[in-house]
Amino acid sequence: MTDRKAVIKNADMSEDMQQDAVDCATQAMEKYNIEKDIAAYIKKCYSRLIRHYKCKQYETNVHKYKQKNRNDKNNRTD
Repeated sequence: MTDRKAVIKNADMSEDMQQDAVDCATQAMEKYNIEKDIAAYIKKCYSRLIRHYKCKQYETNVHKYKQKNRNDKNNRTD
């Protein structure tokens, strides 16, 4: 893997949480090659971070995202 550097342009979280989020994403990309697997790893890791930092704001956003996806799947006309 080539040397890459994460650039955080705008964040509404502590420096520690930003670093943990970057570390999580880096681990996912080092461990997996398939985007679906990378995304699943990051999702689990970020859920742990949210619980660790007790981020009610982010818990709400994750819940809204899950609810939106559930509604989108239920409203499909395939």
